[in-house]
Amino acid sequence: EAVLKSKTVAEFDKHMVCPRYGFKDAKSFYEDAAPTHFAHDIHTPTLAIQSYDDPVADIRALEQIKSFGPSLVLAIVGGGGHNSFFEGGDPRSKEDEYDLSYADRTAVDWMMMCMRHHGIKPQHGV
Repeated sequence: EAVLKSKTVAEFDKHMVCPRYGFKDAKSFYEDAAPTHFAHDIHTPTLAIQSYDDPVADIRALEQIKSFGPSLVLAIVGGGGHNSFFEGGDPRSKEDEYDLSYADRTAVDWMMMCMRHHGIKPQHGV
């Protein structure tokens, strides 16, 4: 019931995420999930998109990251909020023609660049 009455993300995390995953409180969950602990050790090609207007992951937290792994590329964009890089139609709808979202297009562009970098020729007219 406390989950349904949550009025903030922190309240939701306190009542839902923390008990489910064994965190004592929201602060400990946020500290454990922060990229400051692992950004330096990313060796798999990874694209991270951070928005200046993200209300959950504050852009100022990036200042705490001392180094980035050799395969991590950080794209900082002006808008998009938190996981809100989705525009276009609903992919489940039969009425709308589905357009790729910003996130979809960016992910495809990133993968194509990685493939070209490694000498892999794209297939199927991509």
